[in-house]
Amino acid sequence: MQLEIVGNDKTLDILLAHYENIKEHLRDVLLHEMVHIIERCNIEFQFNDTVRVDLLHALHSDNQYIQLSAAKGWFNLKIKM
Repeated sequence: MQLEIVGNDKTLDILLAHYENIKEHLRDVLLHEMVHIIERCNIEFQFNDTVRVDLLHALHSDNQYIQLSAAKGWFNLKIKM
């Protein structure tokens, strides 16, 4: 099963704890999953500045689903500026 379907706030905490260890395209995928968990579970969440930059990077992914999640993360979630 995909994390976005079964994940919850505890899953989100685990993903965030390992976030810095994930690099390149896999980080785009991780952000995609995180945005879906936040959205599905209606979690109020603030990304830090590092994730904000990664969301911008994910907007340029060749995967339209990752692009859409990045756009949702950028425009619809509370992002600390």
